[in-house]
Amino acid sequence: MTTTFARTTTATDLESVDAVTRREFLAGLAAAGLLAACGDDGGDAVSATDSPEVRVVEDATGTVELPANPERIVPLDGIWAANLYSLGLAPAALPGDVKLQLSVVKDLPPGDADFADLPEVGLQYEINLEALAAADPDPDPQLRVRGRRLRRGVPGHCSHLLRRIASALGAEDRAAEVQADYQDTIDGLPDDLSGSVIAFVRAAAADDIRADTLDTSFAASVARSAGLDVLDIADRVDLEADANFVTLSEEQLDLLAGAAVIILGDISAYDPSVTPTDEILTASPLWATLPAVQAGAVVQVPGPIYNGGTYQSATALLDAIAEALG
Repeated sequence: MTTTFARTTTATDLESVDAVTRREFLAGLAAAGLLAACGDDGGDAVSATDSPEVRVVEDATGTVELPANPERIVPLDGIWAANLYSLGLAPAALPGDVKLQLSVVKDLPPGDADFADLPEVGLQYEINLEALAAADPDPDPQLRVRGRRLRRGVPGHCSHLLRRIASALGAEDRAAEVQADYQDTIDGLPDDLSGSVIAFVRAAAADDIRADTLDTSFAASVARSAGLDVLDIADRVDLEADANFVTLSEEQLDLLAGAAVIILGDISAYDPSVTPTDEILTASPLWATLPAVQAGAVVQVPGPIYNGGTYQSATALLDAIAEALG
């Protein structure tokens, strides 16, 4: 039996910021004066100097002046949007697919977030610059991204990105509260969770099954950061160089037999036309033979929790693990 999990008390995970590194995309954002994304994967690249009217922030391309208290912020991807909400800041507009992702988990911080009626600015990888300009973001609040992939792990990625967003927007105190709340979540996990091996699996089709066992996986890094054991099968498959996940065929599902609990990531939360992961896997005869499946220790979570980059999604994922092992 598979339990479908949807958190009702906190927020969401969402996709990577990589697309905003495209040259032509950044040029369009600069012209529109948009607050987009920031930072690389090392050091404190974002610094801010207070003044009555502006904050002077150093990003990947130089010095940028931001309004001291920006009121109209337009995040271009879900991870930025989720972090803004966690800092108690509401965006002025959102990409339409980001609104879909956020709607998977209703109660975003601060708990009464209402984004359904916000103007839309296209899709996160296909921004409509006319709609963006109409959203009237604060003048010249743009931060730019180095062409490097941010490590998506916890706490590294979450802390790094949240800290940079908070520094740029003058919300450092709230960021510290978010991090402290996450540590409280870890400290409050039942002691008997340790020692039970966890597997993380997602699938888009029968020939596209992925086990997220590597540290580059958000789900696995969340579990390991909380001291939990993650199934490691990387040495039992042919792993491509620089791979971020382990690809499994239907015939290799027995490699998951060492897991006491299996957490499934439901990709259909991003695209309703995609078959949910549990439906794909239950069609395989090997799936029913796995000990975790036979014990009913399988929980499916929405993709915006499973594959995220925020403390809120990490908290929700730990809740799902505790439910599966409880």
